Amino acid sequence: MDEPMRFNAQQWKQLLQWQLDGKSYQELISPEIEGIQIKPFYDAEDLPKVVPDLEHPKKVYLQERIRSKDDQQGWISAQEALAKGADKLRITWLGSSTDALALMNKLGAFPVVQHWVFYSVTEEFIDQFSRLSPAFKDTVRVEWDPLAMLAITGNWVTTQQNDLAHWRQMHSLLALDHLCIDVSRYQESGGSIIQQLAYTMAQLEVYFNLLPEPLKSSDQVISQVHVYTVNSGDYFMEMAKIKALRWLVVSMGSWYGLSLTCHVTVRPSRRNKTAYHTTQNTLKSAAELLSGLMGGASALAPLAHNELIQSGDVQAQQEAFHQLAILVHETGLVGQDLGAGSYYVAYLTDQWAQKALALNQSIRNSGGWIKAMNQGNIQQKIEQHHEKTLKAYQALERKQPSDKDLDTTHWTKSPFSRLVPKKTSIALLPVRRLSEADERKWYRL
Repeated sequence: MDEPMRFNAQQWKQLLQWQLDGKSYQELISPEIEGIQIKPFYDAEDLPKVVPDLEHPKKVYLQERIRSKDDQQGWISAQEALAKGADKLRITWLGSSTDALALMNKLGAFPVVQHWVFYSVTEEFIDQFSRLSPAFKDTVRVEWDPLAMLAITGNWVTTQQNDLAHWRQMHSLLALDHLCIDVSRYQESGGSIIQQLAYTMAQLEVYFNLLPEPLKSSDQVISQVHVYTVNSGDYFMEMAKIKALRWLVVSMGSWYGLSLTCHVTVRPSRRNKTAYHTTQNTLKSAAELLSGLMGGASALAPLAHNELIQSGDVQAQQEAFHQLAILVHETGLVGQDLGAGSYYVAYLTDQWAQKALALNQSIRNSGGWIKAMNQGNIQQKIEQHHEKTLKAYQALERKQPSDKDLDTTHWTKSPFSRLVPKKTSIALLPVRRLSEADERKWYRL
């Protein structure tokens, strides 16, 4: 068989120019998106000088989220998740350390990874957890991220000095080989992809600088970084975002003498979901999970199509998990880097990484993540991008939903954000949905 004809960039442009029937090629180049102009096609000339060599995950976990305050309630929820087929549990814990350890031991009998998210970590928990066997602790991830809590609530758990000292003590006494952070709020409050990546780096740098020296040595080393984030609807851009995130985290590790692997968990964003077109929410979530899978996420977490308006809808949660299972088990995409060889994805990945590095350097030069949050700089930049995105969204033609879609009798919770007046040490990062202003008008709320 003859070799296929190969065209260079100039020949492609000539072909396009001929097919445009007199129009300019420049008309096909999109306006700048976060400082990047998107061209009609990309070729080898657009490849960056350095292409990240990242191994694509051979296994992708199906993660179910659990929120509990006692052993019994948590065990019931965990059993339901395991029955669905979940092999990773993200357990947000609100109860005592004794109950947490009891539930850990129960789950230890099952082939499931336990990812525990704590709002506070007591000395009692640290003492008891440190006594568990190394084999058992290999299946448990401990996440206590006071910086994420500061961004979400506007307050430290106790004080800045105490929280950071306690975080350092926890990692020192438990000799954890992993570091877990939650950066989902950057996107859901309106941040751009570049902002999400840069602020993630700045957040990680605070923790890297706090790590006790033994955890940077060869015998007790931090080897894993687990990042919990969300994806939105810009498919290839979100795919490249996950690739850039993994590349940046691994690169950051080398700056601190750490050989890291980056494990990313992706959940669909709430920012672009609506209270009225829940079927469209399902389609959006599918695309967002798929972009995470193809970007190299190690775990995917579902978002029920009606999560904004209903609490504990078992059927909706089951459907969302089935959607997840089909993507992981039936598409044949796990373990395959389908973005490899794509000039467009490689270009986007490099652009996101380079621009995020530049922004992170600016944050570092200005005093770091904590100072930027205390001064409100990060919050202001995210809000500015949110307003810009909201303006573009509201410029689109949007039809008012039918009376049937606007029926609220089946609601069990309100989809609208309500900021409870309280004293905070900094401005927090709220969830900002693009459709909320329209919904308040249409629902007359």
